[in-house]
Amino acid sequence: MSDILLTDGIVKIKNMFDPNVSKLIQKYTDKKAKEQMETVGRKDFLSQRNVLGYHLGRSTPSDIWIYNLIRNEITRLYLYYKAKFPLSTNIQINQIDLLKYKKGGFYKHHTDDSSTTPRKVSIIINLNDDFEGGELNFYDQKQNVIEQVKPFKNSITFFPSTYLYPHSVEPVKKGVRYSIVSWLN
Repeated sequence: MSDILLTDGIVKIKNMFDPNVSKLIQKYTDKKAKEQMETVGRKDFLSQRNVLGYHLGRSTPSDIWIYNLIRNEITRLYLYYKAKFPLSTNIQINQIDLLKYKKGGFYKHHTDDSSTTPRKVSIIINLNDDFEGGELNFYDQKQNVIEQVKPFKNSITFFPSTYLYPHSVEPVKKGVRYSIVSWLN
């Protein structure tokens, strides 16, 4: 019997966007991400998460353009994830958020799937890497770090949203971390 490592479920792909597209999305995030993002089902979200964010909708032409750009890239790159896990079902994007972690910004240990917001695959896109801190950590069930993902500019990380993949974002020590999060269900 061969062991399956939990880290096998984490798929990282570099060079997702053209650098100019990434800069454009960062500028759009600066313009739109003005408020603290709430955490689904948590009233104490400020102790759980310190990040400015914007829920990208499809109600304005500029939102639609950015949404479609991100959606198309996620859909294209999801094929690599699906090739590794062919039993994953055809799923659709249910949300895209633009995030801005300033100095001190963090997101504590959590999972993305819940009974109120069912999710199958989580996606984190790093737009830049000119900051310190802000690493993405994955944990085992005893809350030991099993993998630390250093943010790499224009990279995307896919992983299951389940209880098997608790994760966090370490506090940003210097600079600003720009990222996009999305989920498939």
